[in-house]
Amino acid sequence: MKKWFLLLAALIVIIVAGQQLQKDELQIITDDSKQKQEDISNIVIEVDKEQVNIGDLLLINGQHQLHPQGIASDLVTIDREGASAAGFVLANDELKLSGEMLASFEAMIAAAELDNVNQFLLTSGYRSLEHQAQLYEQEGSDYALPAGYSEHNSGLALDISSTMSKMEVAPEGKWLQQHGAAYGFILRYPEHKQDITGIAYEPWHFRYVGLPHSLIMQDRDLVLEEYIDFLSEQKQLTIKANDKTYTITYYNYEPQLNINIEDHVSYEISGDNSGGIIVTTTMEGVE
Repeated sequence: MKKWFLLLAALIVIIVAGQQLQKDELQIITDDSKQKQEDISNIVIEVDKEQVNIGDLLLINGQHQLHPQGIASDLVTIDREGASAAGFVLANDELKLSGEMLASFEAMIAAAELDNVNQFLLTSGYRSLEHQAQLYEQEGSDYALPAGYSEHNSGLALDISSTMSKMEVAPEGKWLQQHGAAYGFILRYPEHKQDITGIAYEPWHFRYVGLPHSLIMQDRDLVLEEYIDFLSEQKQLTIKANDKTYTITYYNYEPQLNINIEDHVSYEISGDNSGGIIVTTTMEGVE
């Protein structure tokens, strides 16, 4: 009973935080002239080459193949009973996907329920490389991607539909495009970015990139390809939203790369699958 209470409490926190992010104005600071404070205590993180191919911000497309170590390490399986209890429907008997992404998805649809949007149907999540290879062989290049070139192989992509109508017109599709970024999700293949993604419009395909990256991408109308380029050009930027300050720093990987991080902040490290390392630190409270 205690375990379920803690899970419920965590879910409520994510829902409330997401709702607040929908209301708050995103403040992006790209000025890199901020003076370093020499008296701040730091920890040093040694980054190895494998990290380039691991994390929530991996670029996976026709030019960037997913490495096996890039598959989400927290894959979980959810069945129809579990999905029903969480407020959505599965198209198949079970689905496997990143546990972190599943928690954010469940918080997101709980928030959608408050807006009376509640007919979510999950049709696809994680696919093994072997399964992807079979799909490619059966369906051909017009309907499937080779193994390692589909985001579904990472465990960080979801095909989300509606039980009522097609996603391009369904309330579920419209709600997700408007509010999904507050929970770390982006519409991966929008209609007006086909020349950049190389993929036709897919109103059902959502990718988890986490906060604050989804907020920046939505604010600046960037797809993942553009966002990685944006970070590599900016090198560092600070985001203020929902009483949190996020600092994102981009590094070009080189052997024996050591990264200094203030020891009183939380941090996440992700590769971009194209030679870069992205460090995101989070500090509670906004001045």
